[in-house]
Amino acid sequence: MNPRIYDVNGTERDWVWLTAKYGRLEHRRGAGFPRFELARIEETIGPASLKVKLEAKDGSPIGALVALTYPDLGTPWDQLPLITGDPPKSPWSKRAVLQFTDGSTGLTGFGLGGDSWIKDKAAGGPYHVWPYHTAFYADCLSWIGWLGGTDHAGPCSLVFQLTMSGGTIDPEPEPEPTGDLVASVNALTVQVKRLADYLTRP
Repeated sequence: MNPRIYDVNGTERDWVWLTAKYGRLEHRRGAGFPRFELARIEETIGPASLKVKLEAKDGSPIGALVALTYPDLGTPWDQLPLITGDPPKSPWSKRAVLQFTDGSTGLTGFGLGGDSWIKDKAAGGPYHVWPYHTAFYADCLSWIGWLGGTDHAGPCSLVFQLTMSGGTIDPEPEPEPTGDLVASVNALTVQVKRLADYLTRP
């Protein structure tokens, strides 16, 4: 699944538009299924916060943990909490802030500090976020931030959707028409034309 992308006005955009405006972003995919897939990225302006929603395939909310780390997955800030306990299916980083989404809305939010802006588009912003679960894999969006000189404009509203399996089963191919079938269709076409001529005669 590729995420659907929307600007602040709700107009659907694409990854090229998103990265041209906000610079480096990376959609990292979990290694298997079932998986929380990044389904939607919305541009926000206003409060310095990152909003994350977890939902089922039918859109119903899911209460579960979401992790946020910075400035890098491999070398997170050493003052962030060390993740302990049962390991997640997608161990993107060893340190992160963990927050539960609300079970009735599927939402949680992270306040972004004063150093959250994108200083260099080639480097991207400082944040990485992913659903944290011991039973389900999870995608991760990396290098999130907001543009300096704006009212915290950034790709800061995300939806992760729980998908139980990857891809779809291709339908059975339609049979190639045989000579008899083609002849039957041609004969039917002639009859339909005759009926149409009869019904529309003066």
